[in-house]
Amino acid sequence: MTESRRIIIVTSDLGTGGAERVIAQLANAWAARGRPVTLVLTFRGVRQGRREPLRIVHRLHPGIDVLELAATPGLRGAGPVAGMRRALALRRLLARMPGADVISFLTRVNVLVLFASLGMRPRPVISERMAPGLLREPAINRLARRLLYPGARCAVVQTERGRRWLASEVPGLSIRVVPNAVVAAPRLSLPVVDPASVLAPQRRLLLSVGRLVEQKGHDRLIEAFASIADAYPAWDLAILGEGSWRARLESLVDLHGLAARIHLPGVSGDLAPWLARADLFVLPSLAEGFPNALAEAMLAGVAVVAFDCETGPADLIDPGVNGVLVRPVGDAGALARALETLMADAPQRRRLAERAPAVAARYSPERVLAAWERVLEVGDTRQPWPTGRPA
Repeated sequence: MTESRRIIIVTSDLGTGGAERVIAQLANAWAARGRPVTLVLTFRGVRQGRREPLRIVHRLHPGIDVLELAATPGLRGAGPVAGMRRALALRRLLARMPGADVISFLTRVNVLVLFASLGMRPRPVISERMAPGLLREPAINRLARRLLYPGARCAVVQTERGRRWLASEVPGLSIRVVPNAVVAAPRLSLPVVDPASVLAPQRRLLLSVGRLVEQKGHDRLIEAFASIADAYPAWDLAILGEGSWRARLESLVDLHGLAARIHLPGVSGDLAPWLARADLFVLPSLAEGFPNALAEAMLAGVAVVAFDCETGPADLIDPGVNGVLVRPVGDAGALARALETLMADAPQRRRLAERAPAVAARYSPERVLAAWERVLEVGDTRQPWPTGRPA
């Protein structure tokens, strides 16, 4: 790979999601090594035809160029006409930087980039951050994927399960597995919510972090906690995140009469004090790509419990050694039993917590960046990510 060749990373925005965190890490690492890096943000500002603020909550290296594709009024809005205009604008932008390595993230952006770059070289590298086949998605996504993904140089996924899914969706597509780096939770340019403002000092904390959406399974978590709350009166549950399911989850909390013990304080710009305060971390997701929040909790030395959904948690957790996996996925009763076992057993929580940080050795930023660089190197794209569980 030519060290001076520009890298163009295309995504929707740089908000609080896991993909955005990975993008910021990669962009900063390449810029720190002297690579010219351009971030192209495509969709922020186009919802309901009105301008929305550009969201960049991650700290970026000063050498990174950030271009907001939807800043131009004619490129806002929804529908095929606006989409075509954005594709043409992106094509013009890419044409001004010939020979660059283009990397795109997430299905909708991947489709836009592949359409915009038809006939250009080098072809883009695309990245799926989840196995979308595990969740409901519009039929148009599958059609667009099958039509346009063969035009990618290769696709990057985070897990072997994700690779198998994408290989079945797009036969013949070159696919590489590159997991996320396990690093400490970053400090974001967002308001910081202090756990002391939510919890009394003597309370024990069961913590979860994730968007308030169906996929994250927080309704199951609330049901599980409600079923054991009376038996563990010293414990509170806090769910950090924001999303479209907030009202639904708040109604569920009220239904169980637990507003004083189940807290939804929103997104905090700094997770470190929450992880330091947590006695136990739970990831109730029904589907994941590579769960950054779970990895950050383990690195912080917190005992963890997670549903054993198809991708993600099993790559990090060795059951009974550094955490607990729960099946059946989505079963609130099974989750309650796993939580209750650890809530009642402080020595076991300590044993799991002591072993959890070792997961970072296998997913170090240096190893992950080297894997991404191999993806971009001509003739060196077949090296798999090492198999086996973390030590």
